[in-house]
Amino acid sequence: AIIGVRPHYYSDRENAVIMTGPLPASGVSAHDESAAPVVAGMELQVSAVSGAPREAAATAVELDSSKRPLILAIESSCDETAASIIDGQGGLHSDVVASQIDFHSRFGGVVPEIASRKHIEAICGVCDECLATAAASLGVGSVRWRDLDAVAVTYAPGLVGALVVGLAFAKGAAWGADKPLIAVSHIRGHLAAAYLSDKTLEPPFVSLLASGGHTAVIVVESYNEFKILGSTLDD
Repeated sequence: AIIGVRPHYYSDRENAVIMTGPLPASGVSAHDESAAPVVAGMELQVSAVSGAPREAAATAVELDSSKRPLILAIESSCDETAASIIDGQGGLHSDVVASQIDFHSRFGGVVPEIASRKHIEAICGVCDECLATAAASLGVGSVRWRDLDAVAVTYAPGLVGALVVGLAFAKGAAWGADKPLIAVSHIRGHLAAAYLSDKTLEPPFVSLLASGGHTAVIVVESYNEFKILGSTLDD
C-alpha cells in the first residue's frame, strides 16, 4: 500500500513513493513446535540430508572421527543467507537457507542495500540452525564452532554489500574458534555442487551454470581448473 510520497526525491526530479505491506511474522509460535524456524522475518528452509531427526540426538555426545574433516560453509552472495555442514566423505549434514524473496519481490528484483541488511539480521540464526541440524544428522548432542575443522565462505563474485556480511562473519567465527578459513569462489561452488549429487562424476566435463548474471557454459578441466566458453551478456 502507498502511504506517502517524497517529492522530487530522485536526480531526475521524479517522486519517491513510500510503501508498506505485511511481512512474515518473526519467531516461531510457542504453540506450534512443528513450525519451521523463522529468522529475521524469513522462514528457514532446513534440510538434514542424512541421519536421525533432530530430537533423537540428545543422548549422543562424541563425533565419529570418520566424519572428519567437518566444514561449515557460508553463502551470502545475493539475496539468500545460507549455511551447510559437509564431512570429509562428501556427506551433507545440514543445509539451511533464509530466502529474502518476500522483501525484494515488491521491487521486481534484488535491492542490494536490503539484501545486505537482511544478511546481517539472518546470519547468526542461520548458522545456529545449521549447527543444530548437523548435530542431529551426525548423531551427537551438539556441534559447536570448536568442533569444526574449517569454515568456508563465498568471497566472490556477487553483490559486494551482501558478500561482505558472510565474509566478515566467517572471518570472525574462524578466528574466534581458531579454525582455518577457506575462501570460495561461488562459481567454483556451483561447479563443485555437482559432485554432491553425482558421486561418480569426475572431470573433465562441460557444465551449464544457470545463475542470473553469472550464467555460463564452462569446461571443467580438473578439480581446480576450468575455462569459460561463453557467458550471458545480461546482468
